[in-house]
Amino acid sequence: MPTKKDPIPDNNHVSRYVGYDQIAPNGRITGKAFQLRENESSLSVNWLEFFDLKDRKAEIQKIREAFADKGRGVGTKAKFVALNVGEIRKYVQQESDDNRILSVLHDPQDNDLSHSGIYNMRHDDPIIGDLIADLVNEEQIYPAKNP
Repeated sequence: MPTKKDPIPDNNHVSRYVGYDQIAPNGRITGKAFQLRENESSLSVNWLEFFDLKDRKAEIQKIREAFADKGRGVGTKAKFVALNVGEIRKYVQQESDDNRILSVLHDPQDNDLSHSGIYNMRHDDPIIGDLIADLVNEEQIYPAKNP
């Protein structure tokens, strides 16, 4: 069983909740969806393989349930985005001016055991969020509410 602050393997995936205001009119996820807020030490994500399911839709359903368990409502037009950990880390390191090395670590919460974080980001640096958004394609976007 993974423990707090264990690195998530590069071949695994994380999901990020994306509010409607972080989605462009053309449906594209903006870099704002992956920006660290001033009071955050990591970008909040959920580790999808944590659930040991064989289906991405089932994993996303588990994330919906975790949000409900935490009392976090999800917007009608909001989405979940699933991304590969290794692709995030490699792309950001290659494309950022400072060759930023991100860490993606398991950070479970009492009512959200798959909760994790992307570390080594800064709230005053929107470029990293934009780079992560570059990786999103349509097949990786799921409705936040049950369809």
